[in-house]
Amino acid sequence: VEQCGLFQAIHPAAMFGLHNYPELPLGTVGVKQGQLMSYKDVFEMRFVGRSGHSSMPQKNIDPIVAAAAFIQSVQTITSRNVGPLEAAVVSICQVHAGTPRNLVVDDVLLSGNIRTLDEAVRARVLQRFEQIARGTADAYECQLKLDMHPIVPGVILCEIIAQTACVLFEKEMQGALALYAGIDKARFRGIVRPGDVLTLKAKLLRAKLGLHVISGEAWVGDRLCASGEFSFMLTAKP
Repeated sequence: VEQCGLFQAIHPAAMFGLHNYPELPLGTVGVKQGQLMSYKDVFEMRFVGRSGHSSMPQKNIDPIVAAAAFIQSVQTITSRNVGPLEAAVVSICQVHAGTPRNLVVDDVLLSGNIRTLDEAVRARVLQRFEQIARGTADAYECQLKLDMHPIVPGVILCEIIAQTACVLFEKEMQGALALYAGIDKARFRGIVRPGDVLTLKAKLLRAKLGLHVISGEAWVGDRLCASGEFSFMLTAKP
């Protein structure tokens, strides 16, 4: 979308999308404030050694040994470089090497992904990943070919109407999740710019059989910027 020039013609302040989540009951929509989905960085790497017959290991450089050491070492990132209240996942999802059973191969291909929820944690994890990869290659006298690039930025939801609803239903909301069912009569009436102070107003219209419907408005000063009706279900946290 960006490459076709659309964002040169329009300048959206936010983007919204949908993603499946099988853990939610069928027919429900889940929304949460803050970080919702992780950053995703993918990598493909090769440890390059020197092939030869397995009966003469002194003449070979075995990249499989280097790859095995790396796979073990890289998992220490999440246990020793990421705080206990932070989150990161380093996954080696492919390992390709070897043909005949008596030959030390030239190289090993590894690929996978790294997922994090915080930009500072992401930077630290990526730094340690590359350090461990290059250090392992040096330790086992291999060459390293490493390609890393981001695929998906982190998804952060600013669910301001949900916050307002939580204030209205504070007692009922304790220990519960709000699962949004829909939005009606949505109107965007004015531009909200960075630095504007929003005043949020919400009113309970009706509640029946667990389904709540509220009307919400966003104001900047005396200017109404957005309004709509939101419906959601309250469900106990798992």
